[in-house]
Amino acid sequence: MKRRVVFTGCIVVLCAPALCAVDGFATMGGGTTGGAGGTLVTVDNVTDLERYAETPNTPYIIRISGTIEIGNSITICSNKTLRGEDSNATLIGNLGFRNRDSNILIERLNITNPNDDGEGDGISLKQEISNVFITRCTFYDCQDGCLDISNESDLITVSWCKFYYTRDTGHNFVNLIGSSDKQTDDRGKLRVTMHHNGWSSGCKERMPRVRFGQVHLYNNCYGDDLLPGGYCIGVGVEAHIRVENNYFNRVSNPWKNYYEGKGADGEIGWNDGNVFFACAEPAWAENRYAGIFIPPYSYTLDDAADVPVLVQYGAGADGREGDPPHWFFGSYGDFDRSGLVDCNDLAVFTEYWMDTEDIDDADYDHNGQVNLTEFALFADHYRHTTHDTALPQTPGKD
Repeated sequence: MKRRVVFTGCIVVLCAPALCAVDGFATMGGGTTGGAGGTLVTVDNVTDLERYAETPNTPYIIRISGTIEIGNSITICSNKTLRGEDSNATLIGNLGFRNRDSNILIERLNITNPNDDGEGDGISLKQEISNVFITRCTFYDCQDGCLDISNESDLITVSWCKFYYTRDTGHNFVNLIGSSDKQTDDRGKLRVTMHHNGWSSGCKERMPRVRFGQVHLYNNCYGDDLLPGGYCIGVGVEAHIRVENNYFNRVSNPWKNYYEGKGADGEIGWNDGNVFFACAEPAWAENRYAGIFIPPYSYTLDDAADVPVLVQYGAGADGREGDPPHWFFGSYGDFDRSGLVDCNDLAVFTEYWMDTEDIDDADYDHNGQVNLTEFALFADHYRHTTHDTALPQTPGKD
């Protein structure tokens, strides 16, 4: 897997207990630790969730068990981590925050708001909320936005999340960053990083739609099952959007002009690493990449061609950690991804043979050892030296 590391100065903050590494804009301004160092509690009802999430300042790591209907809003206070106990942990309703609070981490949750509770969003980040890290969550069927960021909120990272709808409500608008063209107090705020996220079935617009903010979009995947006639990225009044190594798959409009006739122009800059598959690279906007803002943190760019597999494998509440095994990108045995299973790959395979440690990239049947099962598969592919890039069915893969 080809990656490029961009060094611009970085603070890396690890969660405790560790499940994630905070990155992007959420590392700035003192960083984001959530409830690190606080008491670990498990909740399975809205009363207990409110008790811990709404306690001012006191750090808590709140583990969510099962499905909790939160209704109009839970108001999260500073120094909290909300973490799903497993991939089924779900919040139904509108998740909000106490005004001007900060340092909040949300991970491994399914979030939905089909009943239009509260703001109608899954998560409403508004009123000067800062240093928030949202990762490996699945958002679906929210009546307004799935995740909206507005009103001077700042220093936010959204990573490895999935967004989708099971029906067309007429308002399948996913992520709003900046609430109004008149909200000029947002200048200098709304600094948001979004990476390795996937927008898929039923999404139509706002992925995201940006006003005023500095928004860094890299290694995101826009699926071929978006609703027709919409757009992915909305370039609004005074928006500053950096677009790097994303994958646009048969989308109607990769980005759209939302500032013309409304105020000061927005700007968008994109590198040559984006993939526009069966869709056109937009020509209406000047590419401001050479002069667009430079993120004040380090980050790693994956090849855009790898992004659909990476997001399918790792994003969402059920996303898996680490890199996908090599056969997700081609044939089993093609460790160097040359398109052939050859002598170079044989040398790699022998290093795994009969081993039981650090073998995820070779243990095809997940039985804890690279043995005759993998040898037979390797030998068959070696014999045929195929250029076929179709993904084989992975044992245990949904």
